[in-house]
Amino acid sequence: MKSSVSILIVDDEEVLRSLLQQILLRGGYQIRCAEDGVSALEMLREEP
Repeated sequence: MKSSVSILIVDDEEVLRSLLQQILLRGGYQIRCAEDGVSALEMLREEP
């Protein structure tokens, strides 16, 4: 079942971002990833 919850993962470690993304995708969450705070803010401005 797909969740309507969207999670933004922000971490400078690609391995951690990828691992968290895989785990949360299995849980049905919608996931977006950013490698730093600046990128995360840009993503949120473009698509809140």
